[in-house]
Amino acid sequence: MNEEEIRELIADMRAKGLDVELCDTPVPVYENPVRAGLPADVGYISSDDVLFPRGMIRAGIDYMIPVQGDSMVDAGINDGDLLKVRLEKRPGCGDIVVASIDDEYTVKCYFEGEDGRHWLVAQNDEKMHIYKPILLDDKINVRIYGVVIEVVRQMPRASYRKLAQYVRKYDRSDLPTGKQMARACEQSMEDGLWWGHATWAVVFRVYQTLGYNGSVSEFVRDVREWTWRRNVDYLCSDDSVGKPLRDGKLIMPIEKWEREGVMKRCVILAYRLLNLLNNK
Repeated sequence: MNEEEIRELIADMRAKGLDVELCDTPVPVYENPVRAGLPADVGYISSDDVLFPRGMIRAGIDYMIPVQGDSMVDAGINDGDLLKVRLEKRPGCGDIVVASIDDEYTVKCYFEGEDGRHWLVAQNDEKMHIYKPILLDDKINVRIYGVVIEVVRQMPRASYRKLAQYVRKYDRSDLPTGKQMARACEQSMEDGLWWGHATWAVVFRVYQTLGYNGSVSEFVRDVREWTWRRNVDYLCSDDSVGKPLRDGKLIMPIEKWEREGVMKRCVILAYRLLNLLNNK
């Protein structure tokens, strides 16, 4: 797609009410990170250009630079983030700035006290003893290289294992039907494993283990729509499911129940149901 086709596409998208701009203006992105920690020499700095919409550049973004360290985490700046920086001759009190102190670079909050003294202040309550405020006086050589106006978060890649777990959880193709769940429950009743209202909490946890992703209330509504061949002695309700989960250990994965001291009859019922449903 050439430039003319791209511009036609953007014009069409705007005509349809979409807010879109052409990234046609280069902004330097520096390779070496600035420290969000103790000031440090970053050495040789190289840069590449990234294209941004012209309107954004007119707003004053002059360069971008990655950040390293954790001294500004309470201000929402984390290790690995990319800072958009606007050049300013004089920052305002409270601005986050990129600065050099005796030729060592850092990113900190600029602060002007009531006594007229100027400081660079970190934003990490847990490490205040490490990142102490830096007084800007005639004893040190300070230069402000710009005010941070936006933080671009570096998005981590999700793990394959975690994504696969979510897919399995929400893929209901192998989820037992209400009829199959009812038959397994009826079989457990015939086996003498059905002892009271709290039994439904075990059934709910078994159903979740097999992929059910509804809430307790949704489960209760589903149960009431199952077709039963026999009378069920104990009513399934929000309380009969939710209270045992809140008050006990049933919220843990079923494979941990026996080791963690869950009531034996709960363990026996859970594995009986799993066996019946896995062989449906």
